[in-house]
Amino acid sequence: KSSLCKTELSGEELAANCVNVLESFGLTKSMLQDKLTGGAVDGAYIHMNINEHLCNNIGIQQNWLKISWDVAHLLELAIDDTQNQKKFNWLQMIIKTCAEVMKKYSYGKQYEFLIQAAEEIQEDILQPKQFHVTRFVSSQLRVYETILRNWKTLYVLQEKDDVNMALSHGDI
Repeated sequence: KSSLCKTELSGEELAANCVNVLESFGLTKSMLQDKLTGGAVDGAYIHMNINEHLCNNIGIQQNWLKISWDVAHLLELAIDDTQNQKKFNWLQMIIKTCAEVMKKYSYGKQYEFLIQAAEEIQEDILQPKQFHVTRFVSSQLRVYETILRNWKTLYVLQEKDDVNMALSHGDI
């Protein structure tokens, strides 16, 4: 397993792992003592006192190293907490619908239908995108841009699906 992907370590072990990774790129402890001034990490590292353990491992004073909670990760957590509130159920429905549409047309026959429909109406489309659970915020924009860009083609496909469904149920 990659040294970058270790889990369930103590704070001391995480610090040792961080130093090992930095050393694998040719940075010596002497260089780290002289040049390392800070870093941004996941909240788990903060809770395990990574700052203290890194300083002990490298051999520097704690006030020489500033470790902060990665802003992008904090934003992910804040957005997740916000979206999970009941008053934002409408947003969860939009996200779910977008995810289902993108999944449906991402591969196989449905992807072929998407390509054919785009050609029929002479639209340039983007490859369907998926939401990434661990990095939802960064994938969210790409999914919504794709939905908007492919909107006409997706609409045409939905209309065809509705007609086919009506025909199969004798509604037309």
